[in-house]
Amino acid sequence: ASEVKQLAGQTARATDEIESQIAAIQATTAEAVSAVRAIAERVRGVETVSATVAAAIEEQEAATGEIARNVVQTSNAAQEVATRIAAVSQEATATGERASEVNTLSVRVAASIDQLRRVLIEAIRTATPEVNRRSAPRYPLNRPGRLSVGGRELPVTVDNASEGGAQLSGLPQEAWSDLAEGSALRIALPGLEPVAAVVRALDRGGAGRLHVTFTLSGAERDRFAAQFGRSVAGLAALDRAA
Repeated sequence: ASEVKQLAGQTARATDEIESQIAAIQATTAEAVSAVRAIAERVRGVETVSATVAAAIEEQEAATGEIARNVVQTSNAAQEVATRIAAVSQEATATGERASEVNTLSVRVAASIDQLRRVLIEAIRTATPEVNRRSAPRYPLNRPGRLSVGGRELPVTVDNASEGGAQLSGLPQEAWSDLAEGSALRIALPGLEPVAAVVRALDRGGAGRLHVTFTLSGAERDRFAAQFGRSVAGLAALDRAA
């Protein structure tokens, strides 16, 4: 009977130990379940973060692609601008060359017009009396005179003259540098008072002739006409100036 009691006591103790172990296992299992749940929550949080990171990466890739496209477009635009600038530069060079050619041609045309004007002046001067531009007769003189120009007084030969002007020749070579069409000067005809005049035409070649027109006021013109009339009395008027 005592052995049975001991066995029963041992059995009871073993049962208690087993119950304690089962309770401990249950507690541990509950803790493990809680830990697994916490891990699952953390995993879900990581998944959310991963999704956010993935979306950000996609946006970054899209932005990078857009930047790359813009860079390509900018490069193409810069190349187009450079090409157009080169074309404009070539056009500017060509325009400059054409302008230079036009300027050269203009100079030639101006020279041709001036030469034509001289020819026309000479033609008019040698034309018939009906078209002769001179209103006063010209008389052959071939007399020495004095020309004042550029602060110098120079000897000349008065080939012929009228009340309105004269043709001169025999100017010293150094005098031509001070003379041009429109130059103002003073001339003293033989036996007459000096009068103001302007250059109308020059012929540096050949005989070196100079054509001048007197610039006289009303009173001066009348006085000069009277003096000139007395100085050419008895001379035959020219049909044309030499």
